[in-house]
Amino acid sequence: MKNVFTNKYSSFTYIEVLFALFITLLIFTMLPLLYKSITPIKHQSNFESSIDIEFFSRDLTETLLQRNSKALEIDKNGRILKFDTRENTIRYEFKNNKIIKTINNTGNITLLNNVTNAQFILLKNKHIKLKLKMHYTGGTFEKAIQF
Repeated sequence: MKNVFTNKYSSFTYIEVLFALFITLLIFTMLPLLYKSITPIKHQSNFESSIDIEFFSRDLTETLLQRNSKALEIDKNGRILKFDTRENTIRYEFKNNKIIKTINNTGNITLLNNVTNAQFILLKNKHIKLKLKMHYTGGTFEKAIQF
């Protein structure tokens, strides 16, 4: 002990060690609260697949608002939505648990995946209502979108 005081080694003081332990303890007590607050947000973002639905809605709305979009047809089962324009024919079709966009009967653009059921309905005021039933890892949810 005599050598420690005479050589003056640089080291942590007892106060500094207590302060470091206090900060560590504070961080570890906040971690469960942080986890509990983030988990519902993660569940909500996975639950609705909202980004995919928003991109699909944007694409369908742009097709509806085209200047030269003339004819609008929905098949009797409500599985196929068809637009006829001067340049091309655009189809939105529910097929193989997906909603697929086809232009001039060529190519397939998958807009929505994990769709259990989809039905297009033409309303009286020339609006379109889409009833979706989608599957996600925890179950299924239903959503109705009007264009």
